[in-house]
Amino acid sequence: GAAAAEVNGAAAAEGGAVAVYRYAIKMRGLPWQANTAMVQEFFNGISLPVDAITIMHDSSGSAYVYLANEKEANDAMRFNRQNMGRRYVEIFKSNEGEVEKAKADVAAKGQGDAAYAGVVRIRGLP
Repeated sequence: GAAAAEVNGAAAAEGGAVAVYRYAIKMRGLPWQANTAMVQEFFNGISLPVDAITIMHDSSGSAYVYLANEKEANDAMRFNRQNMGRRYVEIFKSNEGEVEKAKADVAAKGQGDAAYAGVVRIRGLP
């Protein structure tokens, strides 16, 4: 029972070759032109792979970031209300469900490209 659960928990904590994210944050207040490189630079001292960052390209400047462990998640919270350019960024704790929903929303809008620049598709022009 409990002993087996402890052993399984310890084995899971050691991790494997596949990155399994259990920690996530939500950012709000990013500048409109924000991209993954700017988010990586903002979190100076925390190594963030590009696939851990989901920028929403919405009016509130939202993004979701997966973090490798609890220490990185706590370190990321220290960046709350720091500036990115002229905008201050708020940081909130998040979870895998919110991040996966955000990733699906971004994919549905065709904004998955990190270089997305707010391109507008126009149809029916004369």
